[in-house]
Amino acid sequence: MGFSGSPFFQIIIFVLIAIGAFFLKIYLNQIKETNPKLAYTIIAGILIFSLVCLIIEFS
Repeated sequence: MGFSGSPFFQIIIFVLIAIGAFFLKIYLNQIKETNPKLAYTIIAGILIFSLVCLIIEFS
């Protein structure tokens, strides 16, 4: 993992991703039954957000 920046910042990101993924799994399982399109929109939004964060991190 060739991340630049402070270790503290990396730890915060890792913790946020871990917590987010856990809640997202529960949340999406509930949404998928009622509104699958919304679930996929949320996933796409998170992927785009993650990509933007990576681009900022490496630039």
